[in-house]
Amino acid sequence: METIVYITSRSGIDHTYNAIAIRTGLIISPATYAVGNAYIGILYKMLSERHYKTVAQKIQFLETSPNFKELKTTPAEMIKDMRDLWNQRRNTHALKQYKRLEHMINEMFTTSMTALQNAMRNTRLMELAPLRGGKELYVMGLDDPNGEQYERDFRISKLLSLKLDGDDTVGPYVFTLVDKLAKLSPEEEGALTPLITLPNINLLSLDQLLSVRKSLDHAAKQLQQLLVPDISSSEKPQYAGGHWKKAMLTSCGKAIQQLIDGNPDLNWALSIQPSIRVHVLAGEMDIQRFWQLQRTNNQMPDDTWEVLQALPPEEPYPRTVPVFVIKFSGLLPADEMIDQDVALTPKRKTISLD
Repeated sequence: METIVYITSRSGIDHTYNAIAIRTGLIISPATYAVGNAYIGILYKMLSERHYKTVAQKIQFLETSPNFKELKTTPAEMIKDMRDLWNQRRNTHALKQYKRLEHMINEMFTTSMTALQNAMRNTRLMELAPLRGGKELYVMGLDDPNGEQYERDFRISKLLSLKLDGDDTVGPYVFTLVDKLAKLSPEEEGALTPLITLPNINLLSLDQLLSVRKSLDHAAKQLQQLLVPDISSSEKPQYAGGHWKKAMLTSCGKAIQQLIDGNPDLNWALSIQPSIRVHVLAGEMDIQRFWQLQRTNNQMPDDTWEVLQALPPEEPYPRTVPVFVIKFSGLLPADEMIDQDVALTPKRKTISLD
């Protein structure tokens, strides 16, 4: 059992909810796949430093900065002026003027970037960066309206139908639904099994989170074994679906909850924000309904929708999809909006970050 957190910018789901979903997966599953725009938060420091290296790039970044606006110029004009000065750098006065402007731009850039990094750090995604490349967290950056036109033969339709590629034998997978993706009908929610209740785990440092993961490891493995792979009639599975042993979910959840209630790090988080509780439910959802949920919340591009709706009846795709649904008691603080999401978003390609 491995968890998938699929959230794109177009859904409008806050990064803080994305962090809760990913962190929940890290606590109760052997591996979590953060697919979509989570990479922006997790790797924000690295990506921003890689993206803004030249003076020209830094000037363009500063276009909306109040300090830059006080200069009464445009990025294009500033870049042209500095290029002209650089071309005259053999002239001592021109070189000094260039260096003065360069120093000013670098200071303004550092101040603005630090503020943005601090804002993104508050979403609690950046702390997960050291896990990239390990066995616990896999990060795939994608965020584009065209779901079937990514590089490396990646298709969002494959992700949302749990289709395996080549000799893949991983899975089965559980999709984690949070925020607007978790707003189900009473009938749908009633069919799920309440599993565990956590405090606001976004408060935990990475060391604390990994300590909780270790303390729950034995009981979490019992849960993982309750998701049985969906075996098709073909010799080699084409899809990585699964079915819960539903009758055992409640007792397994109680065993995990006992460990949660006795964990010092989780009790510390609860003491900080006692009004916020994270409720995790487990179950299965009709896959057509699951696709419609993604479509309704702007996570299903038109071309992906067309591919999935055109699947022939005899295609052995899973008819249900395993899910964790995250509900909240109390209000989870929303993250500050980061305008640079668009600047750091890849177009029509995926970024495998592991």
